[in-house]
Amino acid sequence: MTSSDVDEPEVGAFSLWFMRGALLVTALVVLGFLLHAVFGLFDGDRGGDAGALGDVLASTSTTAPPVTAEEAESDGEEAAPSAPTTSESPTTGSDAEVDTFVAEAVQFIEQTRGRPFLEPPDLRVIGEAEFVEILVADLDETFAEEPDLVEKIDVLYQALGMIGPDESIEQVYKTFVEAGVLGVYFPDRDEMLVRGGGPLTLLAKATIVHELVHAYDDQHFDLERGDDLDDSTELQWTFAAAVEGSARYVETLWVDGLSVADQDQLSAEELAFGDPDLLLSIDFAFLFQEISVYEYGEAWIARLVERDGIEAIDDAVLNPTATSEQVMEPLDAAGLTPIAVAPPAVDGEIIWQLAGGQVLVDSLLKGAFLPTEPGVTGWGGDAITAYRSEGRSCIRWDIATDSATDAAELRAALEDWVRFRRSGRVTAVDDLVRVDRCA
Repeated sequence: MTSSDVDEPEVGAFSLWFMRGALLVTALVVLGFLLHAVFGLFDGDRGGDAGALGDVLASTSTTAPPVTAEEAESDGEEAAPSAPTTSESPTTGSDAEVDTFVAEAVQFIEQTRGRPFLEPPDLRVIGEAEFVEILVADLDETFAEEPDLVEKIDVLYQALGMIGPDESIEQVYKTFVEAGVLGVYFPDRDEMLVRGGGPLTLLAKATIVHELVHAYDDQHFDLERGDDLDDSTELQWTFAAAVEGSARYVETLWVDGLSVADQDQLSAEELAFGDPDLLLSIDFAFLFQEISVYEYGEAWIARLVERDGIEAIDDAVLNPTATSEQVMEPLDAAGLTPIAVAPPAVDGEIIWQLAGGQVLVDSLLKGAFLPTEPGVTGWGGDAITAYRSEGRSCIRWDIATDSATDAAELRAALEDWVRFRRSGRVTAVDDLVRVDRCA
């Protein structure tokens, strides 16, 4: 089912997890090839797709039930030139072509997941210029309505060096959109927008599959509830990892069913998509943090399915696990019960008290081109106080570890990170590793 109009979509700050974009493709290409080749930080590529890191920023894919005869008018925009990084808007595939593929994708998802869609989700494939215009306008509106959340993220990410001391998360996410977002799903209305051009490409098809999985999960498990999860815990990250892992896992199954030639073509389309220059203007640690729900979410879902069957996806989406460590580590790993850590006291205006999790340590070290082992795996629990002091954004971060050896390894790794960032301090406080940094 296609919809010719999208009525005032709203992209929430955490709905950005559900945007699939050039970060999905270009960051994987730029970071995957550059860092894998030079630093050996990654596990390698997934056949026919941009790599094990998965999507960037967000992408919800949905599967729609068999489409109706209703068709929207085509965009009527001119085809884009061969270089896909230009800003000109390409024409989209015909509505009939889109509807035919959506019906095929819906059938694939329903067979894979074992139950039908409850209703046909709205899907619209549009040109680049219109797509970007809609998302940028929605970002402007959302950030204007969420100033407290913007301030929380700004202070935390500035203090960690993930954005500049004078930057805002608003600017960074707009760069994501401008770099080339492929698709977005709106859980509040069960609607999707996918950027397309000319005949329906394999990249557009993969995006549609991914977004349709999100619609499927939304219909059965209500994805909007993720916005209400406690942002002082890791639950919003683990929920996003379940949602994106679900979509990524099914998308990978679809890609695996393509011929070798089509997988090669999909890989080429991914390599050609997006604007690497814009993405390279963004801090690597920030990119790794955004990528993390895809990289670790898919691998986690795959482990659960292997152990418990396809129904394990339902449980993961319904009942988000407590910590990123439980997502990142083997299911039978020792020490997965988190250690409670109290938010550290500070001398300043407290903006946010939260858990950063093992994934944040992992992202910071990768973003500094530092090895993540053995420092990361000893994480046991943490608490961050983000605050303002003398006009600067600051954090105090207390981290518990599973053993004294783990504490020494983590402290050494974070001392290397502090040297990379050229400011900050790592100390031992009782049995905790403490990080202080201002920017």
